[in-house]
Amino acid sequence: MKIYSIFLLLLLLFACDFSSINEEGEEAQKAEKRRREEERIRVEKLEGYVILSDSLYNEGAIEKSIVQLDSALLISTKETGKLSYRKAGYLFKVRQYELSTEWYQASIDNGFKKDTCYYIRALFYEKLRDRQSAVNDLKRAINLGHDDAYKLHDRINPERRKISGYNIRCCDGSISYSTSRRGTCSHHGGVCNWNEPVY
Repeated sequence: MKIYSIFLLLLLLFACDFSSINEEGEEAQKAEKRRREEERIRVEKLEGYVILSDSLYNEGAIEKSIVQLDSALLISTKETGKLSYRKAGYLFKVRQYELSTEWYQASIDNGFKKDTCYYIRALFYEKLRDRQSAVNDLKRAINLGHDDAYKLHDRINPERRKISGYNIRCCDGSISYSTSRRGTCSHHGGVCNWNEPVY
């Protein structure tokens, strides 16, 4: 009888534990379902703001388009970098260059098209006549592999060096200090460059 009572007690405890585990599993499922529904609603709202923003932009109402992007940004999560990039471009269109550079920074901070952001922001800095900031961003874009950044860097930051003289470069790589043409570099493979500039 005593063994039977212990068995019943253990069975009752096990049933309670199983019921508790089952309830926790159901709660977790309900919470996940709620989370998915909230995410679906968020994405739908965000897409609505973006569609309206695009429509206004195409109609030429860029400032109103930016307002819709701001609403999208308020509820964005993983889309923040892309939306920041778009807003930066729209601000450029309405000649708000300084604000535009800030939104490119937001896009960079969120890891979206970093090389392109640095390149475009360099163009804006050039318009703002902030050449040093433009050069700094171009160097970052170059390091990230942006092809056009090389050309712009060479154009706005040319190397200005003065030639202090010329060397005679032998074909084995050595320099000749000969004052006569005859026999110059004769033991060094001949002359490869008579007038190599020295900066």
